[in-house]
Amino acid sequence: MEVKLIEVAKILPHEEVDMTHVNMLEQKILLDKIWTTPVVVDKNTQVLMDGHHRFEVAKRLRLAKLPCVVMCYERDEIQISCRSSGDSLSYHTVIAAAKSANKFPIKTTQHIFKQSLPVGVFPLSSLYEY
Repeated sequence: MEVKLIEVAKILPHEEVDMTHVNMLEQKILLDKIWTTPVVVDKNTQVLMDGHHRFEVAKRLRLAKLPCVVMCYERDEIQISCRSSGDSLSYHTVIAAAKSANKFPIKTTQHIFKQSLPVGVFPLSSLYEY
């Protein structure tokens, strides 16, 4: 899996976030001065699949770009389920939530990827500029 830098403004979240978790994550990232875990976005729509809390931190820090693993809902085998019920969800439902004003509640969806997601070391200072 390749990690690419994508403009934060182009990424579309589909879930709400827990601000307590965002605050703790933001403090850790600021203390470490590095970004280690990329978020996952859909290649065709820029919908955020995984990493909503990290994405919120990026917005709060006013980062210009964010390390992203780019996958494809239509091509890659990605299972999506509802955490509370375990029912399968279609990626069309996730995309519709991302494009609407009505995001899913916190931790509604779970994306299951066939491969482990990569980690890296991205100096925080390198993510502020285009």
